[in-house]
Amino acid sequence: MKKELRKNFENAVEDYCKAFCKKYELEDYSPDMWVGDHIGGIIEVSDYFFNFDDVKYCIDNDVDWMELTTWYDYCIELKSISSDLPVPNLDKWIKGCTRLSADDIIKLNLARKKIDIAEKELKNLIEEYKSGKVF
Repeated sequence: MKKELRKNFENAVEDYCKAFCKKYELEDYSPDMWVGDHIGGIIEVSDYFFNFDDVKYCIDNDVDWMELTTWYDYCIELKSISSDLPVPNLDKWIKGCTRLSADDIIKLNLARKKIDIAEKELKNLIEEYKSGKVF
């Protein structure tokens, strides 16, 4: 029974992924695309990483490619600024959740760059201190 259930699940996942790749004209689906060989987890396709729930959501809800990639890029952008920034799931995004404006993202990016510069300066000063140089 368990083997049959697993096989049915894997077949359904494969069908969704094939439909997803075809719908968005991505490379053809292959079972090798699963991160860590975990079928039903995260799939890497055409340089994108998608959770299977998002693949299924896109097919079930006929999500437009532009909307999908806009959401994807938005999430990547926020996480590149800080892992503390919350990102919306695809369902909430499609339903019009609150989003940061382009100006807000620019402000956050500038603040992130200031932090990066300060961290680099701190590391340089620490290295000078460790090498015996006086401030």
